[in-house]
Amino acid sequence: SHNIGYDVDLIAGYDFGMLRVEGELAYKRAGVNQLRIDPRIAGGGPGDTYDTSGRGRALSGMINLLLDFGNDDGLSGYAGAGVGLASVKYSADTDGPNNGGPLNGPIGFSDTDSGLAWQGILGLRYAVSQNIDVGLKYRFFNVPNLKFSAPGVDLDTRWRSHSLLASVIY
Repeated sequence: SHNIGYDVDLIAGYDFGMLRVEGELAYKRAGVNQLRIDPRIAGGGPGDTYDTSGRGRALSGMINLLLDFGNDDGLSGYAGAGVGLASVKYSADTDGPNNGGPLNGPIGFSDTDSGLAWQGILGLRYAVSQNIDVGLKYRFFNVPNLKFSAPGVDLDTRWRSHSLLASVIY
């Protein structure tokens, strides 16, 4: 699990009227505060978590398809989804289980994996001039099926984040 982090993106696209297509480059970073290890590996119980220090980051390139609704000259909203590729890196250290299981003692790792990513997007924007909008956007971002290596164990995980972003749109 992560601490609160940050998420920035750069977007360019074309507005077809009610439908909008975007290309997006994004960077997300957050501290890591807990690690859950499969009990078959750790020797603990289901759902056991271990205090962890470290950080994770995700760099992604996405294609988004958005549906716009409302008044283009005032308040409007949008909803959509995106798909693309993401590179995720975790660097973390934990005391780990200390119970005589197959994985015993501290775990430390730093590894990178890439995979298919998808996201859901909801937003509001307000036209402040003919060419400039300001807005607020919510994004759920997911990269499933990531595989990392730590000494003595392979870790299967995912990157999931919920982001609230302020925007200036030209």
